[in-house]
Amino acid sequence: MESVVASVYNSWRDVAFGDLQKTLESVACELTSNHEKNDISRTNLVNQTKEFRKSASEDVRKYCSTVIKCYQSEFDALQKRCRYAEEAYLSMYKQLIDLPDPLFALGELQSLQKRAEKAIEFEFESRKYKESCDELKIKVQELKNYERENKRLQKRLDELTVSLETQIQLNSSKIVDEYQRKLDFKEQEFAIFKVEAEEKLGSFESKNIAISKALEMAQSELFRLKTEANATETGRSSELELLMDDLEKSNAKLASAEAELAKLREDHADIPKLPIADISRLQCRIEELEFELSSCSQQKSSLLDQLESLKSLKSSNEKNLENCIQELQTTICQTKASLEVANIKIDNQSDYEEVKRELSLLRSIEFPENVQPNESDNLIQDDISNRAPLEVLILKKNKSLENQLAEANTLREKLQIELTQVQSNEVEANQRIKEQTELIKLLESDLYRLQTNLDESLKLNDSRNRLEGHHLAEVIGDQKPSQYNQSLLNIVQNQRDRFRTRAEELEQNEINLRQQLISLQREVESVRADNVKLYEKIRFLHSYGSPVIQNRQNNLSNQHSSSSVTTSLSPSSCQNHESNDATIIKYSHVYEAQLNPFNQFSRYEKQRVYKKLQPYEKLMLHLGRFVSSDRRLRLGVFLYAIFLHLFIFIALYKAAHFQHSALETEANCHSRFEKHMQEVHNQGGGNL
Repeated sequence: MESVVASVYNSWRDVAFGDLQKTLESVACELTSNHEKNDISRTNLVNQTKEFRKSASEDVRKYCSTVIKCYQSEFDALQKRCRYAEEAYLSMYKQLIDLPDPLFALGELQSLQKRAEKAIEFEFESRKYKESCDELKIKVQELKNYERENKRLQKRLDELTVSLETQIQLNSSKIVDEYQRKLDFKEQEFAIFKVEAEEKLGSFESKNIAISKALEMAQSELFRLKTEANATETGRSSELELLMDDLEKSNAKLASAEAELAKLREDHADIPKLPIADISRLQCRIEELEFELSSCSQQKSSLLDQLESLKSLKSSNEKNLENCIQELQTTICQTKASLEVANIKIDNQSDYEEVKRELSLLRSIEFPENVQPNESDNLIQDDISNRAPLEVLILKKNKSLENQLAEANTLREKLQIELTQVQSNEVEANQRIKEQTELIKLLESDLYRLQTNLDESLKLNDSRNRLEGHHLAEVIGDQKPSQYNQSLLNIVQNQRDRFRTRAEELEQNEINLRQQLISLQREVESVRADNVKLYEKIRFLHSYGSPVIQNRQNNLSNQHSSSSVTTSLSPSSCQNHESNDATIIKYSHVYEAQLNPFNQFSRYEKQRVYKKLQPYEKLMLHLGRFVSSDRRLRLGVFLYAIFLHLFIFIALYKAAHFQHSALETEANCHSRFEKHMQEVHNQGGGNL
């Protein structure tokens, strides 16, 4: 499906349907201009015919009337052809100009396919994220349960410490005696351990002695086997010699029998006729000799087979003896090496019990879920070989925390990529809208120019038709009014409607893109809040059990492996990891800002004051925030305030000036009227 859409898209892109429509439109405009030129040429023709009729004589007119009629008929035929061609072209132009460009639809189809694929991928990723969030919620719930258990144990520990302090104050002497007794007990245990080690060493030495005795016995057995092999070899060689003698004798008998047989055959050939008894006797003798010959050949083959089997048996026995000797030597070397290793281990593991006790205590403190509740004093003597090592548990815990942090970072990066893609799509849509608005403006200007040209041409045609109607009727004849201008007007109106629908579609696409951008911004804000919460959980997990880690560092300073594990989980390493990651630094600042009590107090105060505001005050507050949020709005409000103040000042100035001038004019009118009454009517001002 994608290949078909891509091929159709490429073919329509090669066609360039928009350019084709532009060329068709330019040709239509040229047709209108040609129509005007035809009108001008027609008027010139009318003028020339009038001059010809005025200047020519009657005879010439008679002779030329037929030619003029032929020209008139040919002119009418050509005009009909041109009109038919123009009408066909305009009908095709109407059909093609109203069709939308399928290139945009195919492009949108490709983008929709890509969006559908991305939506499927996003849905799959969202399912994964939901599953991971559910797992994280379960882990957080488990950690909360562990925290509760830790608090309960901490309370119990506090109670026990208080009781222990009281008991220590009351029974200090008993504790000293008990420690002395424990020290004696440890010395006894060490003595017992030393005795056990000596016993193990004695057992190893006894095993070594036994192995050396076994080696001597194996060597003696090897010597005996060699002697037996030599004896058997000599016996078999003697048997082989006897068999060879028998073989030679049988070969000699066989040769003599063959010679006798050949002699008998020669005698039989020399003697033409013998008696029947002699012939039968000779035949029996021949059969006996042949039977002996076959038996001798069988004995020969059997003896050869026995010889080969004896040789192979001898070689196999020699190989087996060599292998036994090598195996015994390797076992001796291995036992010596194991004995040396055991001695080295005994020397190195002198503090085994102490290390075992410390590791069991660390396990019980750091990972109490792996320790059974019934274990108390016998915890030190338990065998911990069936449980996971302490280093493995700590590494698992560290890896789980790092995996959670990595998942959060990947989620944030994916959301940032989606946001950038949406922003780029919005920028492309805005650019496309701007280009289309510019094209619409150009089209409107072209249409306006075309309409003005058409109006002027119509006015000229009307005036010329009024003045020269009778001349055109005489020369060319009456013609039917064409529908060219009306068809062109319909084309322009259809084109206007088409561009209007395109503009509405683009506005709708812009609205949809803005809604998508708003929804994505909301999702980004929610994801940012989730990341802050996740960072809070990670901080909690990093800080969980840090005092125990410090105690482990103090207790196991001589063990390099355990110290490396604890330092990998120390707060300083976590801080270094946070300082290296900019995103973690950002979320740490946000988290610390949320934890700041001053910020919380200011936020609560703002909410409290906002709740006390009246509705009109809230409206004014939102309006002020809206105006101050945009640079253009701020500039517009500032200019509006300046314009309003200037208008008020000008109005006040004009009002004051007009009132002053009105009073002056009233006084002037009154004085003039008084003078007029005194001069003309001889009346005083007092009679007014």
